[in-house]
Amino acid sequence: MFMNEFGLKIMELLEERIDEDYTILKNSIVKANDIVKNAITVQKRGENIAKNIYLEQFYQMYKNGYAMEKIIDDVLKEVMSDNGFIMGDASKELLKNIGDYEAIKNRIIIKLLNRDMNKSYLEDKFYVPYKDLVVAFCIVWNGMGEGMATSCVSKALFERWNVSEEQVYNQALKNSQSLFPAKIEDMRSVLLELYGSVKDLLGDEAYVPNDDNGKYFYVLSNESRLNGAATMVYDDILKNFAYEQEVEEVIIIPSSIHEALLVPKPHNADNLEEKCYEMVNEVNSTSVEPEEILSNNIYIYSRIADEVTIWNK
Repeated sequence: MFMNEFGLKIMELLEERIDEDYTILKNSIVKANDIVKNAITVQKRGENIAKNIYLEQFYQMYKNGYAMEKIIDDVLKEVMSDNGFIMGDASKELLKNIGDYEAIKNRIIIKLLNRDMNKSYLEDKFYVPYKDLVVAFCIVWNGMGEGMATSCVSKALFERWNVSEEQVYNQALKNSQSLFPAKIEDMRSVLLELYGSVKDLLGDEAYVPNDDNGKYFYVLSNESRLNGAATMVYDDILKNFAYEQEVEEVIIIPSSIHEALLVPKPHNADNLEEKCYEMVNEVNSTSVEPEEILSNNIYIYSRIADEVTIWNK
C-alpha cells in the first residue's frame, strides 16, 4: 500500500469511528523549509480551528508491520487529544477578532526561518528579511511548550491590521522576550560528547579562551527550546554576552530553528570560522530534521559595530 492509498484508508476507518460533528479531508501541507507533509485535516463543524494529523509516522508504523486497528487507535487518540481543538473562551474570542490588531497584538511572537529554503511556505506569509533568514510572525492561541497552538500571520491578515511592519515587529519582539525569555547555557559537555574534546574542534590549545571553568561553547535558546533560534535577534542578547566573555566577536552557529551555538572568539583563533562552518554543514546533513534546519551559513557578531553579519568563506 502506497502513501496515497494509506491516507485514503485512514480517512475511511476514521470516518467510521469519529463523531459525525467532524469533517475529514486528505491534505498536503507545506511545512517549514518547504517540506511537504501528507495529512488528514479534521475540523469540527461550526468551528474555525482545524487539526492536521500528519501521516508519515503512522505510515512508518504500517510498513513496520503494525495492524491497521492499532494505527487507527493511535490516529484517533491524536485527533481527540487536547492540543489543537480545545481553546479557552478568551482564545475563541480572539479568533473572532483576529482582524483587529489591538485585540490580537499581545499574542504575536517571532520565529526565524531560512529565506531560500522556504520559498513556497513563505509565499502567503508576512515576514521581515534578516540576513539570509526571515523573521516570521506567529499568533499564540493557547498553551506553552509542546502543547502550544500557533498560526503564522499571513500577508492578507497583516494588510487587514492596517499597521506598519515596524509596529508589528517591535510588538512581536517585545512579546517574545516576555513570553519566551532567552537562555544561554554552557554546552561544553555536549561538545565533549560529540567531538571527544574541545581541542578536536579548535585545534591547538592556544585557540581556547582562558576560562577557569572551561566554558568555551554556549547554546542560545529560550526556556521552552521551541523556535529558540529567534532569541539571537533579542535586544542586546549578543552584546551582553560578548561583554561578559570579554571578546570583540562572537561566532553564531545556527544549529537548528530551536537554538544557536555561541562561540566567543579569542584574538588568536585562526581558522575558527572555517571549523564552525564545516560543523554546521555536517550537522545539518546528518543530525537535524529537514524541517528544522535554519541555515548552512554561520554569523559573526561584532561588539564594536553591534551588528551581525554572515561569514563568507
